[in-house]
Amino acid sequence: MKEILVIGAGPAAITFLNRIIEKKAQYKITLVNKLPYSFNKNELVSNLTCKKELELESWAQSHGIEFIGDSAERINTKRRKVYFKQKPARDFETLVVASGAKSKKIEVKGEHREGFFYLSDIDPMKLKDLLRISTEAVIGVSTILGIRLALTLAALEKEVRIITEDLEFLESAKERCINFLQNKNIAVHLNSSIEEAIGEGAVKATKINPFKVFSSHLVFIDSGFIPNRGFFEDELGAHDTFFTAAKDVYLLGDVTRSDLESEFFFPFNYQEAASQGVILADFILEGKPPVFERRSAGEEDRQKIIEDIFKAREAAESL
Repeated sequence: MKEILVIGAGPAAITFLNRIIEKKAQYKITLVNKLPYSFNKNELVSNLTCKKELELESWAQSHGIEFIGDSAERINTKRRKVYFKQKPARDFETLVVASGAKSKKIEVKGEHREGFFYLSDIDPMKLKDLLRISTEAVIGVSTILGIRLALTLAALEKEVRIITEDLEFLESAKERCINFLQNKNIAVHLNSSIEEAIGEGAVKATKINPFKVFSSHLVFIDSGFIPNRGFFEDELGAHDTFFTAAKDVYLLGDVTRSDLESEFFFPFNYQEAASQGVILADFILEGKPPVFERRSAGEEDRQKIIEDIFKAREAAESL
């Protein structure tokens, strides 16, 4: 029986696995994910819930899939081996890396403290508990996701401050967006950056540059994103969308995007991830040519996203 090891449990990976299940293919499948559940990160930023949470171990078991709850620390494509943070290393035959995007790391003192989150590292269960006892939040913003998160927190009656170098990615909507945020009692600090999350075990305050200190219980860093594939020990040699230089090692979803660092709106990511999942599954199972065309967001797409955020927030507050 052929074997497939899948790293990541976002929409790309789950769609890929569902396609294999649907086709009733005879494969021994192993799924690896650091959290025991999968959730819609888009939904998390929009309303801080994960209603569509998927308990991975029970879901995997129901489909005859082995689940490993751990982080992939290193991948050696020459030795055909994945090394985990806690579990023993595994050999692989076919490897599908769907590890998504990760936040660009920036230098912030105190980022180890409870209540500090990079957007890509939010654990919704941990955040849910912290939201019950937190009243103030600071968000370092560089993409539309930080704007959406700020409005969501404000709707939960949290005192919110946005810290940002600039909001030029909003283009012609910048001033209107700042006014909208301020009308929602969200303070916007331009030409600023977060320097330190202050506290003992947990965040109690945030220091920014130019020098100011704000009381805060939560600090979110929306620093932009890069493909999460830094765990490959040898040169990956990514080709096209799915293929790498290593035999039977494939990329899937946001991890395939070389242009991710310059993205600010993410309009098609979830749809494209799901589409890629089907395309790659059909290629591996049937040899069907993996034809995929990436969409690029135009000015009209970006403006619609901004308008939809405004309308959604106003509609939520009118209920």
